Amino acid sequence: MANLFKAAKEKAQVAEKKSTKDEIVINDSAFHGNISKMVELNKKIDELTSESKILNEEIRSRSIDEFVNLYEKNQKFPGSFNIRAIADGAPDATYMFIPVDRYISIDKDRYEELQSIYGEEIVEELTTYSMNSELVEKYGEVLSDLIENCSEIDDRDKMKLISAVSKFSVRKGTISNLPLFENHAFGEILENIKPVYQIKNIKVEDEVL
Repeated sequence: MANLFKAAKEKAQVAEKKSTKDEIVINDSAFHGNISKMVELNKKIDELTSESKILNEEIRSRSIDEFVNLYEKNQKFPGSFNIRAIADGAPDATYMFIPVDRYISIDKDRYEELQSIYGEEIVEELTTYSMNSELVEKYGEVLSDLIENCSEIDDRDKMKLISAVSKFSVRKGTISNLPLFENHAFGEILENIKPVYQIKNIKVEDEVL
């Protein structure tokens, strides 16, 4: 019975919501055509966006492979570089590939895992300390005294006055110093630290060279 009453209540609420919304009827074929065209375009945009993501991932993956090959060949961080794709009878396609000294965020478990594999230098921990604003307001007149020895602050509140937030990250500059991590393949390191890669100025040349 309880389920039946609940269902009846929900049905009534839905009906109430529907009844409170006004509806404007516009008899205009041109305006109707605009809405229909917008629906059609939005559908195409969704399809193109999905296709673009797939192609971008394929281009990115191939570019990373070429980046690793160039890095290993020269044993030196190549920085950004241009890629030119050629095909018989077709204009060249070009773009700039940019490896960035910025990395996907990591948690404490990943921090410890990377540290165990590559050593302490590959990661860093940054802890930010902040004071509880409500307690600062509450004890503002007595904060000049040493908190630890202040009898006017409840002992239970002392531990709450200062909070700490730790963030873990791959150390800046790591992507430029892969040769320092001996006995580890460059591709393996890059896969683990996950630097940010950018693709810019992607275009097809106007004429076949």
